[in-house]
Amino acid sequence: MFTAGVPEDALETVMVDATITKAQRFASGARGGGEEDLGRSRGGLTTKIHALVDGRGRPVCYMLTPGQAADCRHVQTLLEGVSFAWLIGDRAYDTDALRVWCADHTVEVVISSKRNRKVPIPHDQVRYRTRHRVENLFSRVKDYTRITLRKDKTSRSYAGFVSLAFALINIQLCP
Repeated sequence: MFTAGVPEDALETVMVDATITKAQRFASGARGGGEEDLGRSRGGLTTKIHALVDGRGRPVCYMLTPGQAADCRHVQTLLEGVSFAWLIGDRAYDTDALRVWCADHTVEVVISSKRNRKVPIPHDQVRYRTRHRVENLFSRVKDYTRITLRKDKTSRSYAGFVSLAFALINIQLCP
């Protein structure tokens, strides 16, 4: 997991989301393994990038997982060690476990309820509208074809290029 050098007390709002990148056929088969983030789904070999973004749309940390992994399974790993007041996410993160974790850490949750929830939980729609910033980050990341096409054989090499892309985006977004 990559973590940017953001002061812990500097974050008021963080947003979490994930995106899938499709791996090319030559991205697998590295000697000695090194493919722990490649997963097989309907579309073939995929990798999922989970990212935690601050209120201005700058990446705070990220994690790579196999493409078939659910978004909600890895969010608590991303949130560990980061202090913030508000968590914004889409309905993929609407789990009771995450809501309990946020309540234990005095974090306000802005996550829309899943459709299959018997009693929908209301959320702050004004704050939820700012979630587009995490989507904008993934749009910028996918401009780098090396990340979009996932040509690297090892997870370590791919993580390095994702870190480089996030660093370049962070530089562009700094005042």
